[in-house]
Amino acid sequence: MFFWPRPASRGCRLLTAFALFIVVGCLQSADQALDKSLAAAGRERTKVYPLAGKLTVDGALPELEQRERIILMLNDPAKLDTSPNLRPHVFVGATGDFSFQTYVANDGVEPGTYIVTFAKLTKKPKGLLGPDGFHNLYNDAERNQQQYPELKIEHQAPGKKDYYFDLRIAGRDEVAAGPRALTQIKR
Repeated sequence: MFFWPRPASRGCRLLTAFALFIVVGCLQSADQALDKSLAAAGRERTKVYPLAGKLTVDGALPELEQRERIILMLNDPAKLDTSPNLRPHVFVGATGDFSFQTYVANDGVEPGTYIVTFAKLTKKPKGLLGPDGFHNLYNDAERNQQQYPELKIEHQAPGKKDYYFDLRIAGRDEVAAGPRALTQIKR
């Protein structure tokens, strides 16, 4: 015997509409809660756009020892004296994937011009410390701006989720860290 599906009853449609109302209400409440928290701190929410992608090292996924961390940092070329702890940064894992977050997961960062830097540091009790496992080749925004024009990005709406960076390390000699190079992030 074959039964045709029957249209949802009025009660079922009302229940579905109520459930959607609750879900939308919860989402608005989370947004409102975030705005209230920022206001209490004397700040207001700024526009952010997704910034995500993949990092490889010599064309392969990054290799990390147990306590090593790869930091991808965005540096405003007009504010290079800003403490590294205050610059937007993310940790890149063994998959090479990265995604920035300002307020909620994967929402991104404010639009602007950024010089991207990378460092492979070791987790220690006082924070992440060098020496840089990438031989200081990519941890200096000033050097990156001059030698690697592909590491200068213009981040704007609607954002970008497919950045791809491939660091060339093999066979290259270590260079001296510049005075503003990313060599540590203290706790």
